[in-house]
Amino acid sequence: METSQYIGDSLKLTIEQSKDWRETNNGILAGMRNEEANLKYPGLYFNSLQMDERYPGGESPIENFTRIKIAM
Repeated sequence: METSQYIGDSLKLTIEQSKDWRETNNGILAGMRNEEANLKYPGLYFNSLQMDERYPGGESPIENFTRIKIAM
């Protein structure tokens, strides 16, 4: 957000925030240390998920893609 504000100020553009542009919702892994996540969920990485497979308590790669696609 800080970077976009700097660019917006330079170009005289208004910056709008939107939750649609947030990172992938990785559910219960959010904020979990990598070591703990690897112990509890070995091999669970974004690139290991099937397109329709969700993070526990989070979203799937296709849901992430669709959210961003709609925002664009």
